[in-house]
Amino acid sequence: MICFSILITLCATASVVFAAPATAGRVHSAPANIPTVWKKGTTAPTSKSITFDLIFKPRDAAGLEARMLEIAESKSAWMTEGEIASYIVPSDAEKATVETALRGMGAAGFSYSRNGDTLTVTSTIGQASEFFDAQFFEYSNTKFSGTFYKTTQFTVPSSIEAQIADISPFATFGDAEHFGRISVRHELLKRDTPAACNTSAVTSACIRSLYAFDTYTPTTSTGTPRLGIMGYLGQSLSASDLTAYLTMYRPEAVSYTVPVTTIDGAVNSGAGNEADLDTQTAAGIIYPLPAGFYDYGTLLSASGDIFLGAFQYFLNLTVSDRPGVITISYGSFEREYTASQAVSMCTAAQQLAAAGMTIVVATGDYGVGGFEEFPCPAFVPTYPSGCPYLLTVGATQDFSPEVMANSSLAGFSSAAGFSTLFPTPSYQVSVVAAYESELGSTDSGYYNSSGRAFPDLTAQGSQQPIIYNGEYDIVGGTSASAPIVASGITLLNDLLITAGKPTVGWANPTFYANPDAFTDVTSGGSYDCTNTSYGLPAAVGWDASAGLGTPNLNNLRAIYGV
Repeated sequence: MICFSILITLCATASVVFAAPATAGRVHSAPANIPTVWKKGTTAPTSKSITFDLIFKPRDAAGLEARMLEIAESKSAWMTEGEIASYIVPSDAEKATVETALRGMGAAGFSYSRNGDTLTVTSTIGQASEFFDAQFFEYSNTKFSGTFYKTTQFTVPSSIEAQIADISPFATFGDAEHFGRISVRHELLKRDTPAACNTSAVTSACIRSLYAFDTYTPTTSTGTPRLGIMGYLGQSLSASDLTAYLTMYRPEAVSYTVPVTTIDGAVNSGAGNEADLDTQTAAGIIYPLPAGFYDYGTLLSASGDIFLGAFQYFLNLTVSDRPGVITISYGSFEREYTASQAVSMCTAAQQLAAAGMTIVVATGDYGVGGFEEFPCPAFVPTYPSGCPYLLTVGATQDFSPEVMANSSLAGFSSAAGFSTLFPTPSYQVSVVAAYESELGSTDSGYYNSSGRAFPDLTAQGSQQPIIYNGEYDIVGGTSASAPIVASGITLLNDLLITAGKPTVGWANPTFYANPDAFTDVTSGGSYDCTNTSYGLPAAVGWDASAGLGTPNLNNLRAIYGV
């Protein structure tokens, strides 16, 4: 079995600088590709306060993954927080070692996360500079205002290097974005409701019929959100837009609401096209099941890894207060993160999955390429798609059959690829080997043949109508596809809960063990590179463009016995 957890040891050496540091220990460097939106300024004032997270190394990530695979295979109950903690949380002695070092550093204060695997520390920049042998600078970002104190190199001292995996956000320089694309805008009152399954406007009714979601009508309407819809980067949910959408496309649900939870200083104000797309898509499918919109952070929060931050938020909730599924329509590129940063994010996702949460992530809209900042070849994998505990989703277009999204209709190429930070997980080994054998030497060397491949599934991502700021819009992107898949799993979870069975949780091993449950997408591919001949074609069976294919609720019910 190829196990994700081997990266815990790899990341300790992935960014080593071989010059001897002033402070003995393990050196961490910033990513080699810092996005150009980050602008380095003057040296940071040593008297300024800085807050950062020390992320502990998990005790036994390999053991946790092995246990999760057993649960997925048997479809038994997911793990309790106590069981997960036995694989993740540091010992009291390890905590004491780190606390002693921080007191010697002169830190103003520190506090543990709810599960004890992260320690939030406040100190002055001068103290942090000396203790971590780092030089901090003032950075600005062209996308939003504010000053950020960052460094491109720091050392985890030898006194605590055995305990600490990474420090966030010292050297984090991500550039996350949402993947929704507005292609057409109309005045609402000038537009008639399109027919279902019309390629010019793929409605909620079409989606429910296409994937057999309409074969089940849930009745639960209260309680903890069954589906969590993530909002980042200042994207806000508009209740009036949601009502207008439901009036047009799901009139029996016109009174349905989605409560907003603001996190880390977020302010839900106005309307965001991504927030509207994700929420309206989900509401049109899962009604009347409760959903929640989780508005994470401000634009200032984007200075760190927003995906890690959100996962840590959910880990700080009890399992009963977490949604069973979350959908994320935002992403970045792996080149913007180090191995240790990516592993920290993925370990947090692993804990959520082990407790029974399904995390659905859009792969992006750049095909196998990046954009002008990261041209290809080689292929440019998106982030956090490479984490093997996430269920990644690409986009299709058209009907009978569905084909991979492309510029002819959708206006983009569905992102796909192979991670450079995470190895091929055990549940993918056989299908990846078969696909690579079929590819042969085509584009060899442009992708990491031993990396975790994505997407896992696909769904419609072209020409979907929403109401945004009171106007009728046509949008597309894997941003539309991810909430479709997440909504289908939410319906399946309701069936499982009603039957007294565990939720889907970490879906990947079960889904890959049952490929016939999905409708194979065999036409098109993921391209969008410098030369359109470069890319990953769709094929019969699993492929790196369409994954396993599109969902079908009836087939999934059969797998889970509901």
